[in-house]
Amino acid sequence: MMKKYRVEWDKKIDMGRIVALKDFITIDNRIVRAGDYGGLVQSEENLSQEGSCWIFSEAVVTDGARIFDDAIITGHSSVLGTAVVEDQAIITGFSRICDRARIFGKAQIQDEAVVRGFAQVGGNAIIDSSMRIMSGTILTVPNLEESIRIQTGLIPCNGEVIAYKQVRKNLVSIHDTNFIYKIGEEAVVENPDENPSVSCSSGLHFSNANYWNNQRSPLDSTFLIASIKLEDIIAVQDGKIRCRKAFILGKYDVT
Repeated sequence: MMKKYRVEWDKKIDMGRIVALKDFITIDNRIVRAGDYGGLVQSEENLSQEGSCWIFSEAVVTDGARIFDDAIITGHSSVLGTAVVEDQAIITGFSRICDRARIFGKAQIQDEAVVRGFAQVGGNAIIDSSMRIMSGTILTVPNLEESIRIQTGLIPCNGEVIAYKQVRKNLVSIHDTNFIYKIGEEAVVENPDENPSVSCSSGLHFSNANYWNNQRSPLDSTFLIASIKLEDIIAVQDGKIRCRKAFILGKYDVT
C-alpha cells in the first residue's frame, strides 16, 4: 500500500507536520495534493494511512489520539489523550476532543466545543460551543450528570434535574391520550423499557423547553415543569431524558 503522507519532524516544537504523498479528496470535497502540508502530529500512529482522513494545517493531533477512515480535523482544533475520531466525522473551529472521547458517524464538532471523558458522539450530531445538539444523536456518556448537560443543557443539582415537557392543554399526553399528568403529583410509567441504549421507547420524556418547539403549536398545548431524580432516569439520548417517573411541579401556558 502506498503511503498517503509522511511526517516531517520539527525539533523546535518536538512534533511532526504531515506532508501528503498523493492526491485525494476529503469528505468535505477539498483537494489535497501531493506535497501539501497538513497539521501537526506526535507520531504516524495519530493518523491512518488509509482512507481520506486528514489533518489540516492549523490542527493538532497528539498523545495516543487516532484519526481513521474519512474523518477530518481542521480549523484550529485539537485531538489528544486517547480520543478517536473516525468514519466521516468532522472536527473544526477551536474544538477540542480529549480523554477517551470517540467521535464517529457523520458527527460534526464545531466552534469552541469540548468533548471529553468517555463521551461518544455519533449519528448526524452537530455540536457547537454551547454543547447544544443541533441534529442527530449523541450517545450517553457514563457520567450521567455530564450526559444530561451535554444532551439537554440542563444542570443537575442535589441528585435531581428540573426539566420540561409539552402536553395538551388538559394535561393529557400528546402521544398517549390515556396518560394524564397532574400538578403536584408524581407521574409514573409502569414497566418502561429499561434499555439505556434506546431513546424513543416507553417511559416519560423530558428535555429543555426549546426542545419541544416543533412538536406541537404552543397555543393548543402547555409546558409541564418537572423534577426528576437522577436515579429514575433510564436514558439520556437524542437531546432528551427518558425516565420512569417525575414529580410535576407546575405548568407554563403560552399566551
